[in-house]
Amino acid sequence: VSRMKLLDLIKMSISNLWRRKLRTILTILGVIIGTASIVVMISLGIGLNKSMIDSVEESGGLTTINVSSGGGDTMYYGGGMAVSMDASASGSGSNEPVYLTDEVIEQLKQLPHVTVCSPVLSTSVLAKQGAYESWLQIQGMDLEALDRMNLPLAEGTMPEPGSSELKFVFGNMVIQDFYNPKSNSGGYWQTGELPDVDLINQPLFLIFDTDAYYQSQDPQSGIAPPKKYIGQGVGMLEGGPEDWKQYSYSTYCDIEVLKTQLKKIFKGKVIPGQPTTSSGKPRKELVYNSAYVQIDEMDNVMDIQKQIQAMGLQAYSEVE
Repeated sequence: VSRMKLLDLIKMSISNLWRRKLRTILTILGVIIGTASIVVMISLGIGLNKSMIDSVEESGGLTTINVSSGGGDTMYYGGGMAVSMDASASGSGSNEPVYLTDEVIEQLKQLPHVTVCSPVLSTSVLAKQGAYESWLQIQGMDLEALDRMNLPLAEGTMPEPGSSELKFVFGNMVIQDFYNPKSNSGGYWQTGELPDVDLINQPLFLIFDTDAYYQSQDPQSGIAPPKKYIGQGVGMLEGGPEDWKQYSYSTYCDIEVLKTQLKKIFKGKVIPGQPTTSSGKPRKELVYNSAYVQIDEMDNVMDIQKQIQAMGLQAYSEVE
């Protein structure tokens, strides 16, 4: 009997729904649209959240603080912070900024909750391979810091400690800036074709003293071309030709090897990008462009950032 009643109820329900087709269709359509809207909104929220987290991680993560010299004007240079000095700031006196020297780096390392602290030394060199050349924005860092940055390698390895030669890890878009100066093709950005350059298997010839190089191009100058140095790529970071990341145009290397090379090349002269004394002579200590500081927990970042700023330095973090 209960079965018959249940069947009768089902038949009656279907019959009533069928007699009111428009209302039934509109009701079903409303339920479908409402359910789909909820699913789409949840999916959109999850996707935006993942995109934001990925973006923050690419910028260094939520436990990283980027530090630069305090005072004077600053600008982004080769993926790091570089100090742009005026005449009044380069001399001695109360207006002199707090430079990022080895002494200051050691002070940063002693701060609580700091797990990694690496100076960043940036320099720009002219690189040549075959008929092609390009400007490389080199960033020297401690190898431990490079490892902790979790830079995704698509090919090769990170530089190994103990080497006295310049070993580079290239961003995925570095190759696109190579061009043939004797060609009118305009390079990758006009032709869409990558230059015939092998950054991993073939060495690069590097010109550090670019001022002397361009002056020597004039036969009337009487200046001899500067010496070329060899650099070898050992790694390439992930990404397609136009897949921009924070590291895409950067070239990383061991900071100790880079410092040794720069001091040797510019012995007795001012290293490009370095501040000078009031008389225009090289300073005794090397000044770093920035510092990469990693904190143990996200909750401690803002407190350490305020301590760094209290030292007269500029500090920025993604937590902000």
